[in-house]
Amino acid sequence: MNFDVFVGTGMGNLPFMQTDFDGPCTGCHSKGQAGLWLAADPTLTFESMKKFPYIQKFVVGRVDGDGNFKDLVPAGRIVDKAGEACPPGADGCHPLFGVSDEMKASVEQFVSITLQNLAAHTCENGIVSSQDAGPLTGPDGGTP
Repeated sequence: MNFDVFVGTGMGNLPFMQTDFDGPCTGCHSKGQAGLWLAADPTLTFESMKKFPYIQKFVVGRVDGDGNFKDLVPAGRIVDKAGEACPPGADGCHPLFGVSDEMKASVEQFVSITLQNLAAHTCENGIVSSQDAGPLTGPDGGTP
């Protein structure tokens, strides 16, 4: 995960999404409540969301038919949470909220770029490299 990609994709605005009646998301998730860390400070949000369990809102592991780890895939939890209904008779459900098309695109773009950078080993510098570009090699022809 790269902070410049986080900010550049608009993820710094995520804590300020509004619920329908209970204010911004940061009001309840400013210190990692309920497995989501959304502080007003984008650096704090970014650094916290890189850690378990918060990172699971962005990516989850996928396993093969034998139960062995295969790779990471987008989790979709932030966007999917908006569509979850409160079961009849349940108490204490998550406040209702919507995710704008712009914020949905920000989340999807951030996760996509992050997974591409992971595959290309360019997470630190945030350089997006197409997964179709072939293996990365260093100046001597070996792995960088």
